[in-house]
Amino acid sequence: DPDKFMHLVKAGFGEKRKTLRNSLAGGLRMNAGEVGKLLTKAKLPENARAQELSFDQWYQLYKEFLNSL
Repeated sequence: DPDKFMHLVKAGFGEKRKTLRNSLAGGLRMNAGEVGKLLTKAKLPENARAQELSFDQWYQLYKEFLNSL
């Protein structure tokens, strides 16, 4: 679903100079612990920033996000 994917990406880039964990928590209205679990399942470091991820990493995170819904 392209809309859900873009929602995830926009949430990741929503807060400048923050880690992906904090940006996603605010943008997706999840707690940081839940986002941390998503990042771990997607094999991403918890201190990653949105601009550091490749498209493949974003897609892996998206798949884990869908599984958590």
